[in-house]
Amino acid sequence: METESDRLTPRARRHPLTKQESPAFTRGSIKLAGEVCRGTGQIRRYVTGTISNPLLRNGHLLTLSSGVTGLIGLLYWAVTARSYDPDSVGRNSAALSMMMLLAAIAQLDVSTAMVRFVPSAGAHTRRLVAVGYLTCGSLAVLVSLSFVALAPRVSPGVTYFDHPLAPASFMVATVAYTLFVVQDGVLTGLRRAAWVPVENVLFGVAKVGLVLAFATALPEHGIFVSWLLPLIATVVLVTVLLFGWAIPRHQRTAPGANTLPRASDIARFVMTGYVGAVCSIASMTLMPILVITFLGAAANAGFAIAWVMAYSLHLLNINMGASFVVETASDQAVLHRNCLQMLSHVGRLLVPAVLLVVVLAPYVLGVIGPAYSEATGTLRLLSLGALPHLLVVVAVNSARVQRRMGLVVLIQAAECVLVLGLGALLLPVMGLSGAGLGWLLTHCLIAGFLLLRRDLWLTVDGAAGSRGEPTGAALPRIALPLVIWTLRAAGALGQRERLGRIITCVRARRGRPGPDPHALLPSLLPQLPSIPGTPPPTTWTHLIPVGTVTDLCVARLGPPGQRPVAVLKLARTGRATRELHAQRLVLSALSSRVALAGWRALLPRVLLHRNDEVSTVTVETMLEGSELARCLTAPDRGDAALTEALRSVHQFHRLTGRLDLVNSDHLRNWVDAPLGQLRESCQVLTPALLPAIERLGSRLRDGLAGHRTLVSWTHGDFTPGNVLISDHNGRVSGIVDWGGARPGQPSLLDSYMLLVCAVGQREGREMGATVTRLLRAGGLPERERAVLAGARRRTRGESEVDDLRVDVDERTLILLAWLHHAVELRRKCDRYRENPVWWALNAEPVLHAVADVPAKVGST
Repeated sequence: METESDRLTPRARRHPLTKQESPAFTRGSIKLAGEVCRGTGQIRRYVTGTISNPLLRNGHLLTLSSGVTGLIGLLYWAVTARSYDPDSVGRNSAALSMMMLLAAIAQLDVSTAMVRFVPSAGAHTRRLVAVGYLTCGSLAVLVSLSFVALAPRVSPGVTYFDHPLAPASFMVATVAYTLFVVQDGVLTGLRRAAWVPVENVLFGVAKVGLVLAFATALPEHGIFVSWLLPLIATVVLVTVLLFGWAIPRHQRTAPGANTLPRASDIARFVMTGYVGAVCSIASMTLMPILVITFLGAAANAGFAIAWVMAYSLHLLNINMGASFVVETASDQAVLHRNCLQMLSHVGRLLVPAVLLVVVLAPYVLGVIGPAYSEATGTLRLLSLGALPHLLVVVAVNSARVQRRMGLVVLIQAAECVLVLGLGALLLPVMGLSGAGLGWLLTHCLIAGFLLLRRDLWLTVDGAAGSRGEPTGAALPRIALPLVIWTLRAAGALGQRERLGRIITCVRARRGRPGPDPHALLPSLLPQLPSIPGTPPPTTWTHLIPVGTVTDLCVARLGPPGQRPVAVLKLARTGRATRELHAQRLVLSALSSRVALAGWRALLPRVLLHRNDEVSTVTVETMLEGSELARCLTAPDRGDAALTEALRSVHQFHRLTGRLDLVNSDHLRNWVDAPLGQLRESCQVLTPALLPAIERLGSRLRDGLAGHRTLVSWTHGDFTPGNVLISDHNGRVSGIVDWGGARPGQPSLLDSYMLLVCAVGQREGREMGATVTRLLRAGGLPERERAVLAGARRRTRGESEVDDLRVDVDERTLILLAWLHHAVELRRKCDRYRENPVWWALNAEPVLHAVADVPAKVGST
């Protein structure tokens, strides 16, 4: 008869169980084994999926390279510290630091360009890499030679170069390290990222072995030589492998052959990326300086340790970003998918790693030393910063793939400004934790903005790659808040006028598309009439450009080495062409008016107006004198010159005008018509302010209707830049730019336009900020009111009739002058029609003020 023991398997017989224990234990074991198998299978699938995905595989290989290199570096310096005396370690480490700094300068961020362009270079890969090698190597020779020549003179205490071979070895090491860095970018771009950790491990192991071997033979320079020899060997070996095998194989097999952009586009990419890289490096390397400045060297020791630990988490983002560029550069159709994949994959790794650091931070720092425990909060905050940093890295590299380098630079510049600015604000208040909080807040702010504006980096312009779109294509959209903030800050500091002159100068130097004025001179000069007392027009071959914000190219014209005698105006756009036509007609009409016989000397005379298929150009006489804008800055003549300008324009108004009651026709021309044009811009730029446009119209109509005023010709752009003051007698010697002049306008437009501009120039504000301040203050400042009153008194003394008295709220006249100025800019210059920067600075503040400031009637 079979017993219980007979039914047991041999394995069961060796480990007998009771009846009660066997079923439950067996079911639990099976369940546990199933869970283990499922978990093991999930891990296996995760690892297999990661290895099989080039984007993830290469990113992890680069991270592995960074980690292993860091560990070997710690071992290297530990061995060095035990084998060499402190003086030798100090001198050699300083030389190595300078060598790496010069190499960073010399490589021009070309390694990033290799990551971006090598994957899609195809048959052009060899030439691309060779040019990169040659450019960076040559620059490395130049900067290292300069340093070797200048260092002993600038800092006589530098003794490293006392050995006869030290300067040459330093230069060779700088060139080799520059190419070493570039090679990593080439290997990554060739999808040979697995070589990078191998290369770096071999280089690191060789350094450790050589630094031990040279401790006795070269006690003074053995540390530097232990870097030099492996660098040379590694660069030579990798170069041979690249040009002998990897690049030819890539050219045969890689898709996207013959898609290398133009050399100018690559150069722009490199230089723009270099600026961004400098900003990014500054945000990391200058923070220790701030910590030392505010908290001292001891506190910086804690920050340094916390930063090294936290930065290992950020390196995962950075290395994955490099892999992302490689795998997306040749096929931007997968950009959206790769962005989401990188965010998902790295996020799943980063979140538990960050939480682990946050929990273990005090224990890890405590092991290093009790003094470092104070950096616990800093380490936690820096580690948490890796989470928003991931999104920033994805956005930067997505923009880099699309060659939207303007966006890259602006993100990295914002990172630099915010990190250092917040650090300077928070360190004195919070201590060392302020540096960590500044880092975290910076990346949260930037990541939040990038989430809101995903169209800047997550949306591919399908035609951009084929067009060779300029690298700064995304600049206007992302730069807008920064530009507006800069201009507002300049206005608040009273430097708006100076900044405006700089911008105008830059625009003039940059030039704009259109005919070259020099090319027109041979056909233009023979057609010009002679001016008595001046050389023949055929000798007027010298052009002096004049900065302008309009669509006109303006230059003074005259013989070389002599005083200019004429002004040449060349239209760049259709609006500028119409402007020149309008000015010719206005000057012709005013010159023919008998009443202006004594006043016409202030008008320029048109010598030639030519309009053909090639260009529209006007040459007019050049009037003597200094711009009123320059006179206003002189304390001894500013008010007198402003009074003279107002007196002259008042004379012009009286000679061309008549007193009239403001009626519906006037309001239609003075208010409704310009408001219609302003409404068009508002509809495009800020539709929410359309009700403010209607309030402005109601206020102007109510403030003007039924009042008596002088209706006359007006200049239309009577600003300090268009009025010339004689240097001999201080009188007005000329008024220029008459393209916006119109009959039948309220004469006070010119007076108030000039006075508002004078106030803005004196205070250094934008037009919008000036008008807003005047509205809130109740009108013009007392100084400008006194100038206006003085000009009126002088005009009354020259006329039998007092026709300048008007009973209108002064703020209504300021608003009317501003409205006509805004519309005039929109009329004659494409730059201002729908310019968001100009609108934000000059229109929005005024429209908001219209709702806030109530109307009040008062005599002007």
